[in-house]
Amino acid sequence: MKLKTDFNPSLQLRQFLISEALRIKSTYFTSMFSWIVVYTLPLIVGSLTASLIAKATGKSQSTELWSLLVLIFILLIIRSVVLLFSLSYTYKIIFKSSSYLKIKTFAGLLNSAETLEQTGTGEVINRLRDDTDEIGGLLEWTTDLIYRTVLTIGAVFVLFKTDLIMTVPLLLLLVGFFISTYFKKKISFFQFETRTQQGKIGEMIADSLQGIRDLRLTGSIENKMAQMTLKFGDRRNVLIRQQIFTDLLSDLFRNLILIGTSIVLLTIGLRIHSSPFDPGKLILFLTYSTWLAQQMYFFGKILARFQRGKVSFTRLHELSVEDSPSSTANLKLSPLSELVVENLTTLNPSGGILNEPVSFSLVPGKMIAITGEVGSGKSTFLKTLLGQNPAALGRIFWNGREITSDPNCLRSPRVALARQSARFLRGTLEENITLGKATLTQDQLLQVMKDVQLETNSDELPNGLKTMLDSGAGGQLSGGQRQRLALARMFSRQADIFIVDDCDSSLDRTTAQLAWKAMRSSQPNAAWIVVSQNPDLLASADQIIILNRAIK
Repeated sequence: MKLKTDFNPSLQLRQFLISEALRIKSTYFTSMFSWIVVYTLPLIVGSLTASLIAKATGKSQSTELWSLLVLIFILLIIRSVVLLFSLSYTYKIIFKSSSYLKIKTFAGLLNSAETLEQTGTGEVINRLRDDTDEIGGLLEWTTDLIYRTVLTIGAVFVLFKTDLIMTVPLLLLLVGFFISTYFKKKISFFQFETRTQQGKIGEMIADSLQGIRDLRLTGSIENKMAQMTLKFGDRRNVLIRQQIFTDLLSDLFRNLILIGTSIVLLTIGLRIHSSPFDPGKLILFLTYSTWLAQQMYFFGKILARFQRGKVSFTRLHELSVEDSPSSTANLKLSPLSELVVENLTTLNPSGGILNEPVSFSLVPGKMIAITGEVGSGKSTFLKTLLGQNPAALGRIFWNGREITSDPNCLRSPRVALARQSARFLRGTLEENITLGKATLTQDQLLQVMKDVQLETNSDELPNGLKTMLDSGAGGQLSGGQRQRLALARMFSRQADIFIVDDCDSSLDRTTAQLAWKAMRSSQPNAAWIVVSQNPDLLASADQIIILNRAIK
């Protein structure tokens, strides 16, 4: 996979918001409709109030006045009930969208270890938490944008029809849209800087927690705290400037509508002084002017929020990877009949090759053992074979089909891998073997444990499959148990090729012999690629490849 390059944050954010709105369309449009009711009712109440005042100053019957009062009261109650309903759907949109974006971004990130290493754990967590919530909130605000625009145009039209002269001052609001351009650019810049500073702080905290022992032993805790204090100061300064420009943009619209309303009231005063004036018209203008003030304030806020959303979307994009055309190739590969590797090696940073080119042919039921001196590049060779190293030379064929450097081919369900120095998750032994794939029964899991010679009644595993493990290296396990657990995780999956990266070095000779005999016997039709120094395993291999570093 590769990072996307043709990225336009404004365009692609809008496209995402549209696609996400359609994905949760029932929730989205229900929320939109309910908020339409919430914001339309004040306009109706304003018109009814104007009519009520007009009738009260005329010769209308008291029953008509009471009917209008009751209707206004009922509408206000309806608005309160619908408001509560609307708020519940507001949070549904935010949580549905942000959780979907978290999962989508996280899934892409897990497919690109290089991106995770470059970004850092602390920064990744900040982006997954804050930036996804920012976009989820922005999506919810778009439900308001459509109907508020329509209702605002309708409200202005009603005011124009009622009294043109009194409506003209309200057009001052349009000036704010031109002035806001400067503020929007500033907000976008400071938002990006704020997120960057937050990421640096998060990464510093993550690094400090991982290296806490070294900090204690070297007496460097105070120095680290001083550095962190400076980082918090930088973040505070940027955040203050961001908030200032955000408030300026919002207040710009608020003040413009207040000025427009004041001019309207001044115009009304002059009109009343010079000629008879309908009190109902006054109530209508006051009600609509207040309502328009809320809408203009909203437009100012959503312009600022869209700028923040662009920054968040850009930051999430940096974590994502682009699916290659063959992203589903592993699903289309036919069962293995032959894997052919031709002159496979890896380029080193200086431009030369890391190890001597390797060629072999592997068919089901056979094992290829790869051995060599420490540092000869055996694990790197496996990484290149699996398509996870872009600096690869050579060719790889699956049943005659070239799959060179495609990380989506040599992976599950065609390939199962047991890594050297495997990492584990905080959870039970069973969860660490299955990794969420509930395809094996308890009896099958116990058989897998038996095949890899992993005893479930040991002191380190007192509760068998329910034994809780720590995250990372699984500190309560011995080296041999960690290797056998890695083998059990690999072996719990069906595959055409099982790849093992030195997962028997900590096992005694008898245990290793029993494990290999059981595993190969239970998968007689599987192909094996094994990195090992185990002389017994090398003796049983169908082909041995001795990996040597390239001569400089």
